[in-house]
Amino acid sequence: MGTKAHFMISTLIVKSCSVPLVFAAVGATIISLGCRYSPPHPPTFADFRRVGPGMLEDEKKWKAQLVVLEAAMLSPRDIEVIRANKNAQELVGAALNAKVGDKNISALTREALLRGSNDPVVLTGIAQSLIREIANGIQGARDVPDLQQVLTALEQLEPDNGLPLCLRAYIQLQEGETNAAQLSVKAATQKPALRLHGDELRRCVLQAAITVKYPRFTASMLAIGTLGTSAEVSVVGRRLLNNPQLDPATAEACLELGRRHEAQAKLFIDQLIAFSLQKRALELLKPPGFEQELKRMQDAREQIKKATAFLDSAKAHTASERQWLAYFETLFEQSEFEAVKQLAVMLNHKL
Repeated sequence: MGTKAHFMISTLIVKSCSVPLVFAAVGATIISLGCRYSPPHPPTFADFRRVGPGMLEDEKKWKAQLVVLEAAMLSPRDIEVIRANKNAQELVGAALNAKVGDKNISALTREALLRGSNDPVVLTGIAQSLIREIANGIQGARDVPDLQQVLTALEQLEPDNGLPLCLRAYIQLQEGETNAAQLSVKAATQKPALRLHGDELRRCVLQAAITVKYPRFTASMLAIGTLGTSAEVSVVGRRLLNNPQLDPATAEACLELGRRHEAQAKLFIDQLIAFSLQKRALELLKPPGFEQELKRMQDAREQIKKATAFLDSAKAHTASERQWLAYFETLFEQSEFEAVKQLAVMLNHKL
């Protein structure tokens, strides 16, 4: 996705997702916004905290936080250190953190493939990095890994995983091959599993940042901005569901994609993506009991709104760095909602 698409996602997050994700979502395609305050590299907890509460209602505030995130992006020197460390997952983490069109992406993905060709997490991260470049019309270097070969390798490692077929569908849609994409998605939902490896890819980014001596808080901020392949699955589902020639079998497949996505969603943004796919498919198919499903998802959305209102409050802004680190630990190990509940308890706040 390009800068515009990432900006749209960040706007969605401003309205309905967690405060940290407001500035983490733009992630690898962040643009220079201009700001009198120039945070250090890498920024610290104090730099992120500087703007204060009320960010979701104040465009200037969350743009200021995006400037802090820009300072948190891996530098050329950081990437040199990560490459020298020769850890495949860290190489993938650095590639996912790089800006679209960064000349280092080719080397990072190539070296990650060389050292992690038997690791499905590494292959997924490589595929996501390459797809992002393709979607933005970036011409990769001649020695960049071949995307189709990467997806084939992932299919061989995880023959039960429908994700490679979903990513093939994404490319097929980019090339105008809607019928082929429909077949790919239907085949994907015939697989026993749909593993997006979102948690693992976020940990790749986290470890890459820690390797170059980032503060744990700053590394965590980068990590939760890694949507991984969730965005591609979302695009595939939405485009197929909006196809004027949509057939019921494809709608059923998109509904199943949304359900499987929700089953593994730990972040609010992933839940909302999954809800969006399911809602659109349910409204088109109208299966028995679909109204109850819509109500369940709407109730969950309301919970997310309450949670994010708390995260953007003056009360949450009093949380110490230690408390935020505990928040991130729970988020990575359990879910964002559990992390919010824990933070509220620590601050004596009733959600």
